Amino acid sequence: MTKCNGTYYLQYAAPGTELKWYADGVYTSSSPLGPFTYAPYSPFSLKATGFIGGTGHGSTFQDSQGRYWHADTAL
Repeated sequence: MTKCNGTYYLQYAAPGTELKWYADGVYTSSSPLGPFTYAPYSPFSLKATGFIGGTGHGSTFQDSQGRYWHADTAL
């Protein structure tokens, strides 16, 4: 979960374990305990081709200069 400007972003991985695709979706809330609402721009990251088939996970983080980054892994 990531907090930015008072909004909590609950992110989840959606790997296509039988296919070679991967996506990250997101729900938003004004409280870390919810309730959460599905974001209309979800999935916010999607790769429909090119990844290996298997499980995976993503992570969003902020660097020392305040920039947000998102990284994904596939196993």
